[in-house]
Amino acid sequence: MSTRKADRAPAAGIAQRCNGGIQQRRQREHAWTPARRETFLATLAQTCNVRLALSETGMSEAGLYYLRRRDELFAREWDSALEHGYALLEATLLQRAQEGYIREVMSPRGEVVKLREVSNKLGMNLLALHARRVAVIRAAREARPAIADEEELRRKVAETFDRLADHREWMGRHADKEPASSANRAD
Repeated sequence: MSTRKADRAPAAGIAQRCNGGIQQRRQREHAWTPARRETFLATLAQTCNVRLALSETGMSEAGLYYLRRRDELFAREWDSALEHGYALLEATLLQRAQEGYIREVMSPRGEVVKLREVSNKLGMNLLALHARRVAVIRAAREARPAIADEEELRRKVAETFDRLADHREWMGRHADKEPASSANRAD
């Protein structure tokens, strides 16, 4: 039995119409849903690999970078996920550099021998690849003003308006007075 378009339940989404009414919208099938964003960000935080994280979502690369350009919160979350991934990578490589890893090899006598190996070259190369990007992310985050809680933000806005009102009041009181520099000037 076929389902008519009108009988299908629309997905979540409400749009304001130009005539003031509201209309429920069906979610686009290939949209960046909150679940897809979370999948991308979680995979990115674990792997530091944008292509792998993107492949987990089934979305296009062009759509990903478009979303990053137009959604500042997503861009910040992306940067945070990369920074987290870098920290994991750094910790893993440092641990590997200190402890090495066990590799099983076959000895000439046919016995399995466990060897501890340390790959400093791999660790240094991976750190060098990610260090510049994370430095940029950290510098950008430190340059941004911290977002205060709502009450703090309201207090700062109120203080700004109070200073502005005081300035306007002062300007009103002194508007009709002649500046001191022109009173001393000879015509």
